[in-house]
Amino acid sequence: MKKPGLSKKNLDPGESSAIALALETKEPLLILDDAQAREFALELGLTITGTLGILIAAYRQGIIADINPIIASLKACDFRLPRDLPDIFSAL
Repeated sequence: MKKPGLSKKNLDPGESSAIALALETKEPLLILDDAQAREFALELGLTITGTLGILIAAYRQGIIADINPIIASLKACDFRLPRDLPDIFSAL
């Protein structure tokens, strides 16, 4: 079921569905990497994170011992990483 306005935002069907589900969920944490989808989710008041946010949380909780091989894999598949990535990881 599409929520009003979701189809007008030019979002991928998967992102639209994820946002629609989050709107129906109590205290959701929405995982989005697409900038337009993230911006729209924030406009709707949703709490978001991305792939890097999940990886950083897992690293901080000791679930992932070494985040560097995962980052290398992301780079290898052309995942868009922030330019300030070294600064982000130096703060861990």
